[in-house]
Amino acid sequence: MTEVTRKRALRQSSAPANKAPAVAKAIAILDDLAQLSGAASVSAIARRTEFSKSSVSDICSTLSGLGLLWRDREGHYLLGHRIVELARALVGGHRLIEVFAEACESVPEVRDETVTLSILDGVDVVIVATRHGRAALPITARIGLRLPVWSTASGRCFLQSHTPARLEEILAVASAAPTSVSGRVPSIRQLASELALEHVKGFHVDEGSTAAGLTCFGAPVEADAPGRTIAAVAIAVRSDALSATRRADLGRAAVAVAVACKTLAGPDLVDLAAAR
Repeated sequence: MTEVTRKRALRQSSAPANKAPAVAKAIAILDDLAQLSGAASVSAIARRTEFSKSSVSDICSTLSGLGLLWRDREGHYLLGHRIVELARALVGGHRLIEVFAEACESVPEVRDETVTLSILDGVDVVIVATRHGRAALPITARIGLRLPVWSTASGRCFLQSHTPARLEEILAVASAAPTSVSGRVPSIRQLASELALEHVKGFHVDEGSTAAGLTCFGAPVEADAPGRTIAAVAIAVRSDALSATRRADLGRAAVAVAVACKTLAGPDLVDLAAAR
């Protein structure tokens, strides 16, 4: 759990206007578990969130009963299946997440690569679905991973239609991502120039901004018109395994997966865009 998130949860749980402090604590616990790659004990969660063990135990038990957490044989907790079900409403209802794997399989170039589906949340992107490849990567792409929008190929898909003034506003807001990235926040001129060049190519590229040695190729999942980006697809590969030809192939493959997602999701995607 990030220090910012923890302090926010603590403030919310003690604020006089907050009628449900347990809800704020529950969200903080979910946020804490979302940052991990494995399960966590009640003691570990209590230590990181600075909540009492009894409070954490009661809340985790309740969340587990609701399907928001899952308890393993050792009594440790993981995020549960209901988290993904709730997230589906953010990316075109049930269909977009459900068809993501099929969309990946429909593009032969990515069958051995790690592919992710992300949504925009404030000034960050959050991974909501992933299909892991064979190669070990410098960073693990997992559901719930939050990264600054400017640093990722997925994030650039959401930025591509913004004016320089809007880009400046976005970059001025601090990311809530708990994990630092290897790149530095670019200047407005640099970012706008890169986005324009990538727009001409038809796909976006992250060259080591998320993690050193990692290159990602992203493409937007657009609802009914250019600029109506609902989600973004990204293919993550080791930078040392890339040739110029492979870069071009993966860029086109990212676009192909994004188009397949849109096609397979069908009217659900358009309906979501109209509702937003």
